[in-house]
Amino acid sequence: MKIQIRGKKINLRALLPSDARSIFANVNDRQVSRYMKRIPYPYALQDAKAVIKKARQAGRKKIKTDYYFGMEEESNGRIIGMIGLHKISQRDQNAEVGYWLGRKYWRQGIGTEALTLILKFAFGKLKLNMLYAGAMSSNVASQSLLAKCGFKRGGRRRQTFFREGKYLDDIFFDILKKEFKQ
Repeated sequence: MKIQIRGKKINLRALLPSDARSIFANVNDRQVSRYMKRIPYPYALQDAKAVIKKARQAGRKKIKTDYYFGMEEESNGRIIGMIGLHKISQRDQNAEVGYWLGRKYWRQGIGTEALTLILKFAFGKLKLNMLYAGAMSSNVASQSLLAKCGFKRGGRRRQTFFREGKYLDDIFFDILKKEFKQ
């Protein structure tokens, strides 16, 4: 079953092999990857193909522990970012949310729309109770996005990441279903 979540500026949809070039073009940017836990820089076309393969395999599993969505630009169908739910626990009814967005799409409300759509999906269709996310201490934009969408700052794990010659803390955020205002 292919899931598509429709928004105003973007749609969230399953990744296709044909999305590799668009993913590569948007994430192979030091400004995008510098705050990402699992995205290398430089990012190769092969990296994009590997993430698409991983996403498609996760989509075929009977018990889903991960959902990967491409942020599809409504006007042309290109993938401009990704958002997903990971480490889904049906027993505990929670999951981690992660995302990235191509730099030329920053500060246009697209991140807010994508995060709101994934919250509706997680709390509505999947019946989860809590979502959590992390942001590097220097990633003020991501922290602001999480707060804007209703996430509460929950804690800090010190010196978790080493970027550009210095250690950065991991700032934790979470949101409960009852706190989500659609």
